[in-house]
Amino acid sequence: MENGMTYPEYLETYRNKDDHVATLEEQLSWLREAGFTASCLYLHFNRALFAARRPGSG
Repeated sequence: MENGMTYPEYLETYRNKDDHVATLEEQLSWLREAGFTASCLYLHFNRALFAARRPGSG
């Protein structure tokens, strides 16, 4: 990679960010507190796919 960051450079940039995402459990907890049944269908590094359903909806 001529123009890309190395992995150590990426980690340093990520650690210095001010806007970190919430943890998987925090996000699932927020959905459940809002009345949804929620689960994570796919997780890879810091990307996740959630499914959530409000009980009684369809």
